[in-house]
Amino acid sequence: LNKIKILKKFIEEKRKMKEDVQEHENKEEEKKKKEQEKNEIEIEQIDEVISALTASLRTYASTFQPKIQTLQNPAKQLAESLFGSMPLLVGSILTRPVIRRWQMQFEQNAKVMTAVDQLPSGLYTTLEGLSFPAQLAGQLKVIQIRSAWDDELVASAHNVYHSLLKKHRFDVEDVLQARSSSLLSEIFELMLLGDYTSYYLALLRGVDPSSTPNMIEVQQLRAAESIAAS
Repeated sequence: LNKIKILKKFIEEKRKMKEDVQEHENKEEEKKKKEQEKNEIEIEQIDEVISALTASLRTYASTFQPKIQTLQNPAKQLAESLFGSMPLLVGSILTRPVIRRWQMQFEQNAKVMTAVDQLPSGLYTTLEGLSFPAQLAGQLKVIQIRSAWDDELVASAHNVYHSLLKKHRFDVEDVLQARSSSLLSEIFELMLLGDYTSYYLALLRGVDPSSTPNMIEVQQLRAAESIAAS
């Protein structure tokens, strides 16, 4: 009789264990299903954002096309403003990707050495260094790339920076987009403006924006060093 009770108990425990395992598996399966549905929704949302951004950039890029006259073409206007000067691009932590992109495009496409600065730290560093060399004021073109999403501290820093540069007779210009639907959209729009500006600046300078002889030479020298080291 005891053996029968023990056997029944064992069978019951085994059945309960099996049910617990099945319940756990069901919960895990349900969890995975919900996560998959969530990921599918997020992917759909990302696709929607990309589609909207692409359409917006296409419309925005149409204002920079070569057929658009300078008076209606911000990229051509900015290129003419920069022609003959060394650009100093000034932005904030929000526009840091933009000024880095502009620097790369100006240097690679227009073959113009370009400096960058970031606010608010530039108020206490760069401004002190602008007194030398003395000819700098006549050679530098300062472009302050502002974001509609900058906070009050950064916006104030831009104003002070601009005021002090003007006081010391530096040529300074603001680039400020109309508020976009998002910071991401604004960043891409500003990058697009910089790309076109670098192209028109290259044309004004009479250089080929697609030619990169120094880059090719660097690759050749590095390849030679790699072979020599092996």
